[in-house]
Amino acid sequence: MSAIQGNAVLRITANSRYRLCLNGVEVGRGPSPSYPRWQYYSRGCTYGGPKEVADPFALCHDDDTCAVVTPLNPQDGTVLTPDFGRNLVGFFELDIADCAGGVLDIAYGESLNVTDVDRVELRSGRQVYSPFERRAGRYLVLTFRDLGGPVRIRHVRCLRQSYPVEPRGEFLCSDQRLNQIWEAGRYTVQMCMEDH
Repeated sequence: MSAIQGNAVLRITANSRYRLCLNGVEVGRGPSPSYPRWQYYSRGCTYGGPKEVADPFALCHDDDTCAVVTPLNPQDGTVLTPDFGRNLVGFFELDIADCAGGVLDIAYGESLNVTDVDRVELRSGRQVYSPFERRAGRYLVLTFRDLGGPVRIRHVRCLRQSYPVEPRGEFLCSDQRLNQIWEAGRYTVQMCMEDH
């Protein structure tokens, strides 16, 4: 591409992860996995103008760097989808360093077909949000609406919670596939345990 007039907003759908580069420069990446019957898309990758989400990888670090959500159109939702890489169970926490108010919908899911949604009324200034009850999911879909200005997010994390068991056995064989199946089963059982 030799030139872009203004902004180009892309809506990307895929059946796996994607990485989008223009002229050798990465301008977007993400999971936008979807099923053919329910197409999801990633929104907000822009090229040639302001990005809706600046420095999204700052969400992965517990330091003073921030991802900054700046809506291109405040009435439309700006969507940010962190992928934790595997299913987690616990208390998801969103640490917002600065905000000018707005609405945040947080959806949780093992896939992008999310199941639980919490709505948070954002106030001005610093705030930390964590739901009262534990949640489960690999993906969070954070939808920011009606923002009064940019939102600076320090990090998104999961404070994992499961029953504290001591591993008493293990399985290991020459077939890597069987080893992975056993590990997936072990992990699933541990994530589903809790003390009532």
